[in-house]
Amino acid sequence: MTEHVKAAVDVPDVPTPSATTIPSGREIIERASGANGAADGRMRKLFDIISAKSIVRNSQQKILSTRGTPQEWLIDLRKTFLDPVGLDLIAELFWERFADKYPFQVGGLEVGSVPLTSAIQLHGLKRGLHVNGFVVRKERKHYGLNKTYEGELTDDPIVVVDDLLNSGGTVEKVRAVLAQAGRSIRDLFVVINYETPAGDRWVERNDVRFDFLYTLPQFGIVLGNERAPVKQSEFTAAWEFSASGGHFFDVLPGSTPALDRERLYFGNDGGIFFALDQRTGAQVWSFELARATRNAIRSSPAVHKDRVFFGSSEGNVYCLDTATGRERWRFVEADRVESSPCLAPDLDMLFIGLQHEVPGRGGSIVALHLETGEKVWEFAVEKPVLGSPAYSKELCLVACGTNERELLLFEPVTRELLWRHPTGGEVRAAPAFDPARRAIVVGAMDGSMRSIDLAGRERWRVQTSDAIHATPLVAGDRVYVASADKNVYAIDANSGRGVLRMATSGKNYASPRLIGGRIYFGSTSGLVYEFNPRINAITGEVQLPERITDPIVHSSTTGLFYARSYDGKIYAFRRVDEFVVED
Repeated sequence: MTEHVKAAVDVPDVPTPSATTIPSGREIIERASGANGAADGRMRKLFDIISAKSIVRNSQQKILSTRGTPQEWLIDLRKTFLDPVGLDLIAELFWERFADKYPFQVGGLEVGSVPLTSAIQLHGLKRGLHVNGFVVRKERKHYGLNKTYEGELTDDPIVVVDDLLNSGGTVEKVRAVLAQAGRSIRDLFVVINYETPAGDRWVERNDVRFDFLYTLPQFGIVLGNERAPVKQSEFTAAWEFSASGGHFFDVLPGSTPALDRERLYFGNDGGIFFALDQRTGAQVWSFELARATRNAIRSSPAVHKDRVFFGSSEGNVYCLDTATGRERWRFVEADRVESSPCLAPDLDMLFIGLQHEVPGRGGSIVALHLETGEKVWEFAVEKPVLGSPAYSKELCLVACGTNERELLLFEPVTRELLWRHPTGGEVRAAPAFDPARRAIVVGAMDGSMRSIDLAGRERWRVQTSDAIHATPLVAGDRVYVASADKNVYAIDANSGRGVLRMATSGKNYASPRLIGGRIYFGSTSGLVYEFNPRINAITGEVQLPERITDPIVHSSTTGLFYARSYDGKIYAFRRVDEFVVED
């Protein structure tokens, strides 16, 4: 059966408003800027433009929240920004407040800050003042100059401008990108302040000077307080490793870090495999491929005892010593390896997918001996195998998806292919075993996810709106799947019915991970989310400057979380506290 997931998680977006009487123009001016003649007149005029163009209510047209549910109102200040009179008034009022703070430079996140930044610059020229401007991209441009921001940053203090302040998510993205460039925000200026606890906390935590023109009640909107407080986790940065030399073109999952007790291991697109100290991020050793081609190491390593295993673009599978990086063995019978090794120490085997440039034999799934790298068995297929195998010790079975749009199930000891089941699309990630239901869950590039029992019968099927690059997470009676359609879905593992849908700010390529009873996943917006399945709520976010396409990993030794961005950088952060926040 096919189930289209419609249920939505109760995550914060625009809170439910309650109507109040709109204050008079004089009351608005007194609240926003005090009695001040000309400024009062401009505030009243701008208020009328915003009210007419940018305050949209559901009595005028249908409005949907990020959860797909009806929403009573929406503020769209881009309509005011694209009105020449409205934009001019905002720029004038900005200069009324910031002229005595010059020199400074001004900028913000695309798209909203672009017209406002330009208008402020032009008004500065009228005053004989040159103001540098910049625009931060939501996601790094993956071709051309690969910029995270447009324009240049000077040494002048930074004023970030935006249409509004709600949770602080938009300006946090700007802060993260500027921090990577070694800059900080001095001032924040917005047109409308929602006056939320989350926004207030962002301003206080980042110690910025905050100025705004209006608040929501002045437009007859009061935020509802219907939701119960949700504890939010607080995170702090530990270290960053940025010397990996990756590139920005292919926004795809890469070499997810693997951990032992002391070190973190991963490879990059430039053909270098690294071992880092988990606590400090210092490089312990590196291993460089002799012949690195594009996307040289996309294989995620696996660690066992004192050895680490991975595949490469050379077509080799490597086994290195974890202490020294010295090569223990290599398997050389493929033309390319993007699949990740799956270890079965109880069988002394490693399973991995291979790519071959042989007509009619484009790929294979191979079992190698862990100690020697010698081939134990191999199963050939017509197309390349980019997906990774999964092994169940409990069931003694190996499953692997292929580019032939099939899931294969093997008995690894007898080397028998038990069955092959169609998946609808190519499989680029590992499937997940669901032992409680004696099933296997697999996602495919056509956006479908299937649960298949051990006899090869389809139990249920769910269709998302874009490709699935991620391995599903089976946690209790739920299956979590990340989709490139900017949603993470929770599915009832028994029936296949939708439980909830979490809308995210970017595409989701990274597989969700269960860590300490909570689920962590990253998106291409650079946001790492913490989700508490017990209360069905997002309970924390970490904004990183780059796209996250790989699973988040955690070390029980250091207590640190590690995120690898698509360009090969590693970000380490720590969960330090919890506090109550009003959604």
